[in-house]
Amino acid sequence: MFAVLLIEVNVFFIQIATHKKDSSPIHLQIVTTHLQASYDFDSGKNIQKQVAAKHSQLKQLRQFLQTQHANHPGVPILIQGDLNVNGRSSPWDGTTHSQGYLSMIKSLDVSNSKWGETLVDLQYTNLNEHPITTSDVNPKPRKGDTLKVLMSNIDYQNKQGRYRETVLTNKKDWGNPKCLDYMLFISKQSTANTTPQTNPPSQITPKLSSAKVNPFFVKNKPYTQLSDHYGVSCTFDIPGDVI
Repeated sequence: MFAVLLIEVNVFFIQIATHKKDSSPIHLQIVTTHLQASYDFDSGKNIQKQVAAKHSQLKQLRQFLQTQHANHPGVPILIQGDLNVNGRSSPWDGTTHSQGYLSMIKSLDVSNSKWGETLVDLQYTNLNEHPITTSDVNPKPRKGDTLKVLMSNIDYQNKQGRYRETVLTNKKDWGNPKCLDYMLFISKQSTANTTPQTNPPSQITPKLSSAKVNPFFVKNKPYTQLSDHYGVSCTFDIPGDVI
């Protein structure tokens, strides 16, 4: 597996609208992207190039989000995809934000506090941690685990393999669980009343209790998962009919 440098960010963007009788349409913008990967085990020069490419992509993505938000003030935005920034501060600590995650959120947060908007990480808010989405192990890493335990495929307690996926994941990433996949939602909070008069408060709301990680395990195949990453999902309440 090799990290391919893609300086230009690719974004799939769609805006949906709902129609409810005797009311104005309610809009939602959905942005899906896949940012540049970087590998801890790669050489220093390669890592620098990979990180520089990702920073360039984040800058481009922020500019795109700012333009869309300025053109459609008050419309909520769902940003999702493999952002290739590990939110976990260590393999065993998913509750503490990594510095890379904090930097990413700062780049992508185009919410306007004057409108009562905030950015919410849906999975983190529901699960109270950055869930593992790639290089998962079983049992979960614990504080104090030695490098031997983390990188070993031996579950000394249950006498079975620990790595949950070994066909699609780079071997050098085995035993190094990360959170790289996200659903970030920018919207007006229901307690605020400062949304511009021309844009009625959004009634599109995520069901936070449904925000989760979806493994793609399969049986009787030469591989154990459909991807080296888990999926992320969340259910939204959308009034009216999508048009």
